[in-house]
Amino acid sequence: MHVAEGLHSQAMASMAEQAQWDHQQQMARVVQEAQEALARQSHEARVLLETQAQHYAAESQHFQARVQAAATAAREAEHVAQFASSTGIQELEMALQRRENERLQLLARPQSAPGSPAPSSSRERITLVPLRLW
Repeated sequence: MHVAEGLHSQAMASMAEQAQWDHQQQMARVVQEAQEALARQSHEARVLLETQAQHYAAESQHFQARVQAAATAAREAEHVAQFASSTGIQELEMALQRRENERLQLLARPQSAPGSPAPSSSRERITLVPLRLW
C-alpha cells in the first residue's frame, strides 16, 4: 500500500508539474502574441501619422502657394489700376492742353481781315468732343 501511495503521489506531482509547465508555456505564448500585436499596432500608427503629416505638409504648401499667387495678383492689379489712373489723368491733361491751345489760337486770330472769308456767325463755334478715358 505504501508503494501504491508513493506511486500515486509521484504521478500526481508529475501531473501537477506538467500542468504548471503547460500553463507557463501557454502564458508565454499569450504574452508573445500580445507584444507582437502591440508592436504591429504601434508600427501602423506611426505609418499613419507619417502619412497624415506628409499630406498636411503638402496641403499646407499648396495653400501657401495659392496665398502667394493671390497676393501677387493683387499687387499686379494695383499696379494696373495705378497705371490706368495715371494714364487717364495724362490723357485728360493733354486734352485740356489741346483745348487751351485751340482757344488761344482762336483768340489770337485776327477778326475778319479784308479779303478773308467771313465766319458763318459773329462768333466762331467751338465744339467739344467727349474724351474716352480708357
